[in-house]
Amino acid sequence: KKSPARVTLVNWENEVVLDTFLVVPVPVTDFYDTQILGVVDDSSSSSSITRSLADVRTEVERMLRGKILIGYELDGALQGLGLTHPKSDMRDSSAY
Repeated sequence: KKSPARVTLVNWENEVVLDTFLVVPVPVTDFYDTQILGVVDDSSSSSSITRSLADVRTEVERMLRGKILIGYELDGALQGLGLTHPKSDMRDSSAY
């Protein structure tokens, strides 16, 4: 089973507005693309930077409401968080 381990959002000015690790509810067996994602086996061990998926989902949903979402493979990222976003407000660079 897949579960997100980190969520990062930046605004139009490329300023980080959210960057947090998530408490992973399943044993981690594969650190896919750790060089790119910055997730290693002890990344989520500090309670000061880890948050629950439900907490982060609520915050991300609030932050994205009414916004244009730009990114890579957005459907997969949103699915991992259990969210949807209007297709008319998405610009997915994987499609170009």
